[in-house]
Amino acid sequence: KYSMTFAVGCGLPDGSVPGNAQVSIGLLTSKLDDTPVTPLVGPVANPQIGGLDLLVPQVGVGLNPTVSWQAPAVGSPTSYEAKLLELAIGDSGYTMIEDATLVVPGSVTTITLPRDLLQSDGTIYATEIRAISQPDQDVASAPFRSGMPLGYADLLTNYFIP
Repeated sequence: KYSMTFAVGCGLPDGSVPGNAQVSIGLLTSKLDDTPVTPLVGPVANPQIGGLDLLVPQVGVGLNPTVSWQAPAVGSPTSYEAKLLELAIGDSGYTMIEDATLVVPGSVTTITLPRDLLQSDGTIYATEIRAISQPDQDVASAPFRSGMPLGYADLLTNYFIP
């Protein structure tokens, strides 16, 4: 397993920055030699919510917004894993809690969040979109089948408030 993990942060409305945000790019392979490792896939590009840039904070996006992205510049994803993250306030500041995950085929770059998923009480959210490249993967008929090589790359959006 080859993996690089990066700490990321985005300023919240109160000026604080959550401390546990990370993204990764990696490769799982059975190949064991001294040749250079090349990622199979890069992170998605141009994430949006309701047509607005999700690399900057967004407020007032509604309770069932559409989240979209563009395919990575590197590789061809066979699937995407979109996570909805809720920013919760604890004793040590903000933490990110995973509320929901959706896995879609690599041809899907737009999802609409269900009406009952987001709260209208000022809760702060973010999304993490993972591009996945895995030969012979078919999330529609065999979502839990895996094999190697498997490449992945994450993108963490900025925050949004419904």
